[in-house]
Amino acid sequence: MVLWFVVASAVVFSYTVFGLTGFGAAIILIPALSFLLPIKLVIPLVVMLGFLASITLSLGVRRFAVKRELLWMIPGMALGVALGTYSLVRLPSHWLLVALGIVVVAFGLNGLRGAVPRRPVSQRLALPAGVVGGVMGGLFGTEGPIYVMYLSRRISGKSELRATIATLFILSGATRIGSYAVGGLFGQPHVLLWVLALYPCVLFGIFLGNRLHHSLSVEQVRTGVQALLILSGLSILWRALFA
Repeated sequence: MVLWFVVASAVVFSYTVFGLTGFGAAIILIPALSFLLPIKLVIPLVVMLGFLASITLSLGVRRFAVKRELLWMIPGMALGVALGTYSLVRLPSHWLLVALGIVVVAFGLNGLRGAVPRRPVSQRLALPAGVVGGVMGGLFGTEGPIYVMYLSRRISGKSELRATIATLFILSGATRIGSYAVGGLFGQPHVLLWVLALYPCVLFGIFLGNRLHHSLSVEQVRTGVQALLILSGLSILWRALFA
């Protein structure tokens, strides 16, 4: 019971941040849960929760999605997910934790750099962005930052960007769920029970984030999240290398 309460609290917190900022739930939740549950259980669990949350949030905005950007990214994403899932199944958990710690710290440091000039990038980067994001999603369940960094330099409209990212998350989540199922990751004991038990916490966190959206600065929240990511990543590295 104590374990479930701690896990549920982490889910509510991460999706409250998601409700405030529009992204970032998985990159916060996976490091937190990796201290409580096996990493090869945590990743498919968080992926399933994120997939359900993306469907819930995108029902009213998918019509704004820029389909041509999705078509360019989907092939690379599918390839990357397959590569990432294969690595997740085959690699030892110890080295997965080391790699996860490095990735989380890198994302946190990148987020603290602040704003950068919004120059459009070439569509030729769609394939490598899709592959890298797919690998990150398949291996760590954290493809969001890669996709956001690329699409935000391709799409200028706020509504179009949000809808395109949300739709891509649904497609990516469906691909990963299928890939994880083939790889046997959903055959672990109780993973689907965890999903059913925690999904109400996802919805509650999103509700809280939406309520707080108008009273807190999103930039302040993002800065706090980046600092939290750096501390989480360093703690994961310490645990993997010295524990």
